[in-house]
Amino acid sequence: MPEIARNYFLQEILKRGLTSPAPVISLAERSLQNGGVKVRLTYFDFRCFNEALSHPEYLQALERFSFYVDSAGMRKGYSFLFNKKPEIFNGTDLNFAIVRKLIAEKRKVFFVGGNFNPETIFRKAQEKGLNLIGYLNGFEDVKDREKASAFILSKKPDAVIVGMGAPRQEIFVSRFLADSDVPLILCVGNFMAFFLGFVKRAPDFLRNSGFEWAFRLLVEPKKLWKRYLFGIPVFIFRIIKLKIQTNKKTQVAPE
Repeated sequence: MPEIARNYFLQEILKRGLTSPAPVISLAERSLQNGGVKVRLTYFDFRCFNEALSHPEYLQALERFSFYVDSAGMRKGYSFLFNKKPEIFNGTDLNFAIVRKLIAEKRKVFFVGGNFNPETIFRKAQEKGLNLIGYLNGFEDVKDREKASAFILSKKPDAVIVGMGAPRQEIFVSRFLADSDVPLILCVGNFMAFFLGFVKRAPDFLRNSGFEWAFRLLVEPKKLWKRYLFGIPVFIFRIIKLKIQTNKKTQVAPE
């Protein structure tokens, strides 16, 4: 796909982004109702923006998802592109709310992602009250994608939580799970590490101020330093470039 076409495609997809938490929660709740809609839900932050411009398959996979605008940087970028200011909310908090709903309703949940000890995962899930009916790590266990997806669907879950990181998780869901009868498929990145207590979260004041990324960088520098120190400048360059291209496209030629 040529660059200009890819940029236009991304911009059109971005216009569908959910910019407040209420419709995200509502979608998840509707999927769990009898005869409810099937929902495939993910987040879209600055790193996802960079990945979408580098991976055409990820860009196409996003067409099959509902997604919310996540991270302080992506909210600023969205506002810059569309002159529409998203609400400030935290994607991890949003996932906590959805998982609490699954717990309250005793829904059957399958988790794919991370590289955790299965025995530990099931124990911690039980401690949290989560009805976890199956687990596959996001590496060796899903090398055979067709076999992994067949195993997941054989368990007949009410919800599948996929934490493999963008763009792997969205591409996996789009190829193998999106057309299934699973009511809710939720792509969460590293959320389950927070939920199960493997990784410490930032204090509330950092989460609400948009600087949770700085705390995460301090906690996991080896994993995240490239993402932030290189990814943020690339994002800024690309978002400005996309805005300039859009302005040129919409500019009315002088008579």
